[in-house]
Amino acid sequence: MKAKKAARLHKEFFGREAKSKFDIDIADMKNLTMLGKVDAIEYTARKHEDKEQKIYRHSFYKSKPLLLTNGKELLIYGNFKINERGIV
Repeated sequence: MKAKKAARLHKEFFGREAKSKFDIDIADMKNLTMLGKVDAIEYTARKHEDKEQKIYRHSFYKSKPLLLTNGKELLIYGNFKINERGIV
């Protein structure tokens, strides 16, 4: 993902500019093993007008993403979008 697109996505998702940036080399993600299907994603964040960190949980019912690995990193691959409401 290009830096401008990542910055725009962060602002839409969190409602503010990113404090830090990450460059991650995913070259080792060419050959992956499927571990299973993802029923839900749960994470802790402070988004938009949240006063404190909050636990967000997004369940997948119809089209479940795949959980893939190269033995070191995890990749969630599927048909979902990320916007101001979170993961949909």
